[in-house]
Amino acid sequence: MDIVPAEPDITLKELATALSETERVQVKLSSLHRALGRALGHRRGYERSGIRH
Repeated sequence: MDIVPAEPDITLKELATALSETERVQVKLSSLHRALGRALGHRRGYERSGIRH
């Protein structure tokens, strides 16, 4: 997943395509979204609770 720091504005769809081409894996966008959120330290609920970061 070295592509994320190299291209920080990459979309989930573009990232899924890159993973398919380079790593030969198929991932759902929702799974990729969750994995990136965990890897980047994003926490669920900030938007709903009114807490800004």
